[in-house]
Amino acid sequence: LERIVKTIAYARQNGMKTNFHGWDSSRTTLDYLHRAYSRIIAEAQPDSITVYDTFGDVTPMAVQFLFKKLKQWFPETSFEFHTHNDYGFSTGSSLAAVMGGADCVHCSFNGLGERTGNTPTEEVVTALELLFGIKTGVKLNQLKRVSHMFEEISKVKVPINKPIVGDRIFDVESGLVVDIIEKFRPLGVRAVWGTFVPDLVGARPQQIVLGKGAGKSNIQHYLNKHGISLKKDAIDDLTQRVKDYGRTKKGNVTEEEFLLMVNQMKE
Repeated sequence: LERIVKTIAYARQNGMKTNFHGWDSSRTTLDYLHRAYSRIIAEAQPDSITVYDTFGDVTPMAVQFLFKKLKQWFPETSFEFHTHNDYGFSTGSSLAAVMGGADCVHCSFNGLGERTGNTPTEEVVTALELLFGIKTGVKLNQLKRVSHMFEEISKVKVPINKPIVGDRIFDVESGLVVDIIEKFRPLGVRAVWGTFVPDLVGARPQQIVLGKGAGKSNIQHYLNKHGISLKKDAIDDLTQRVKDYGRTKKGNVTEEEFLLMVNQMKE
């Protein structure tokens, strides 16, 4: 503690802004944390203090509790939060830190970072904007573009089901959902199967896809797209073929595969 106080004081005396990073600050006792921070704040007066959840093993509920305690003890001190995603808590814990009084949370695009990575920037800013009503200053419609840029630079592939920026998160396969979307279309209602519209984060438009979960509405959508007319029995048969093939393929049925099935039925 003596060394920490002297180092921060020396930096401040030389015109530097300071942030104290206390590794494992979430894995010590509250008594020690209070004693250590009390001395650091009183004698060194850092511009901010970062609370570390070094291995991402503190639950979001505990993170919120901790920050409420810190702001209760040191209401004039600016606190930041740094965590990793070892248990998949990072976004939830970062939001919990904000709820508890954190002034800043550390994050990185696509969750890049050591081991399981850090808190994904795109998840935090979207949640803060849409769910908390907190303005971040980030242009949400650029999230997908920047995520793709980071993917190319880092060579770390973004999973297709990654929240906010995954390539397939706006794909719709469920026949029931497609039926709802198609029924709303003539009414001029934009029915989106998701928590927000794709263009909000700069993603491509919602797509209806074919696969094991497809229904007759999916089939009719693609028949209409290609100007193909089939009788009801044929559509029922084609729907089952698409579902069976999607189940066997363990993936989506492409338009080329779909059109090949249609032509085979006509032969």
